[in-house]
Amino acid sequence: MKKNISLGKKIKNTREKLGLTTKEFAKRLKIKESKLIKYESDKVYNHNQKLLKRLSKITDLDYEELLYSAGLGYKITPLNPFIAEYYLNIKYDDISNTIDNINKEITDNEKIIKLFKSCLKNKEVKEMLLEKIKELEYRNDTNRYIIKLLESRIIHEDLKRKRKEEIKKKVRVKKK
Repeated sequence: MKKNISLGKKIKNTREKLGLTTKEFAKRLKIKESKLIKYESDKVYNHNQKLLKRLSKITDLDYEELLYSAGLGYKITPLNPFIAEYYLNIKYDDISNTIDNINKEITDNEKIIKLFKSCLKNKEVKEMLLEKIKELEYRNDTNRYIIKLLESRIIHEDLKRKRKEEIKKKVRVKKK
């Protein structure tokens, strides 16, 4: 399926591919038909992640691709460049605090992953935990990439500031 089409178009194309009416598809998704019609028309702006997860489970649509199409994606890929753009445009003075917050999230996620892995012996919760572990590991990978972006930005900004200072010094020397 094309990755550059809207979320609504993806949902509609998938429903039509399955040969289902809006009423039948809405029933499978456990939502009202009117809600499905809004989704298919791209008139939903506050997307429900549980619905997107359900949609991915009953269709061939990738959950992370659905998140991206809904503007909720975490992974930084050529399909989801807005996350990198957001972090690269953070004010220089806020970068250090942002890195600290992301590192805290990574640490918290790693603790949760470790706890979940220890609970995998219980078959009833195993599938749910494996899914959550995958999601948290995915977020941690993204967060580590964001930190690398921010650290490279710090280096770049520091070099720019250093060059400006050197130019100012040269100008002062020439004025004397």
